[in-house]
Amino acid sequence: MWRRRYVRFNRRRRLPVNESPPEHHAPVSRVLMLVHSLPPAEHSGTPLIAHQYAQELGRRGIDVCVVYATRGSDNDQLGMHRLEGEAFSRFGVRETPWRWTAWCTQDVAGISQRDPADLQVFDELLRQFTPEVVHVIDNVHLPSELPTLARARGVPVIRSIWNTEELCGNGEPLIASTPTRLCPTPMRPAECATHYSLVLSDGEVLADDKLRALLEVKRQFTTLLFERFYDRVIFPTESFRDFYTRTLPIHAERLVVLEPGIDAGLPRAAVRQASSGIVNFVFLGTYIPRKGIGMLRDAFLHPALENRDDYTVSVYGDDDKSSIEDLEQRNPRVRSFGAYTPAELPEILADASVGLSPSWFETFHRVSREYLAAGVPVIGTTAFGIPEVVRDKVNGLLVEPGDVTGFVVAIVRVLEDRQLLSRLTEGASTTRIKSVEEEVDDLSVIYAEVVAAV
Repeated sequence: MWRRRYVRFNRRRRLPVNESPPEHHAPVSRVLMLVHSLPPAEHSGTPLIAHQYAQELGRRGIDVCVVYATRGSDNDQLGMHRLEGEAFSRFGVRETPWRWTAWCTQDVAGISQRDPADLQVFDELLRQFTPEVVHVIDNVHLPSELPTLARARGVPVIRSIWNTEELCGNGEPLIASTPTRLCPTPMRPAECATHYSLVLSDGEVLADDKLRALLEVKRQFTTLLFERFYDRVIFPTESFRDFYTRTLPIHAERLVVLEPGIDAGLPRAAVRQASSGIVNFVFLGTYIPRKGIGMLRDAFLHPALENRDDYTVSVYGDDDKSSIEDLEQRNPRVRSFGAYTPAELPEILADASVGLSPSWFETFHRVSREYLAAGVPVIGTTAFGIPEVVRDKVNGLLVEPGDVTGFVVAIVRVLEDRQLLSRLTEGASTTRIKSVEEEVDDLSVIYAEVVAAV
């Protein structure tokens, strides 16, 4: 069993064909994870990934504790606690004083002013919980030096990379221009400092040389972490790995590409929708530029779509609702339903004909896979992670990020060619989507490997 899984894992890492898997390693029994938030406070991205990992590992009898930054919600508590129905423990810690972009820019520079208590709490947890491995799902809103404390106690550290917050002071590698542009690689602090400015809580504006100096310090610390403290670095897709490592080279022996899994069992009801008169497009995501909310708005206000009556658009998400409110007012076929939870996905996708993924930047894009797991074809962009699962003209249609005209043309194609929609729906219904259980199988091999090497 272990040998077979390791062979599959090696194939994903693209190791030489003549390299043999190591001898059997015993599975780990205690895992400590780090992430910036958890459900129910946040149901998307890394919080959901961390929750799925912890639940599945806990169901397998592994003692799991997830360290996360509390936000003061009803379910957030400082210290060790459990929520009903969860198979793992939570450990709430104070979040850093900086939020998102401020964290991406300032946390490393603020190490010298760090309250020692914020580190002592984590170090004491390491001493008491005695994890065999620490897995950093992400480190946002947590002290950047936590991985160094784990290694100081001899605990191997694994780092999953889901975004570029450790490389990019703006959090995401997008240049706010017209049109939006993906940052060229390698990303350099001096260039990054020209793309944005940061207004501090006291009104001071960080820009130009001041901003560049902070980003230089951040890059030096990040390089140190990746060179000395991370035993394995896991990427969700090969395309994102290649993008990331053009800026921060990582030794090949520590690089792993591990395809993420999603929960299975979504209803495959879209086949029934393909021949119906009304096509229901669905968008799942956050109302932010990265997720293409502006592209969605522009597409469904385009003259080719604005006055048609053979479709509806169901929009689910949260954040800045101004773009969606404007779209709803001007196109009566569009309706926003606000935030959603994973438990609501089966009902949402049961009524979907086509899923929309107009993202500017992704590293994996869970939503595209959730569409396909429910048998729903996708109209999306070629942002990292989407083309790995959406095959053009097989289970969806692909356009370049920001190509509103191409996006409109693709939407009109499925409206006017129902045979095409049927073929895409059939392609979606037969797409193989990896499960969380399979992903955790592979993740467990990585854990065992790094622990055996200590």
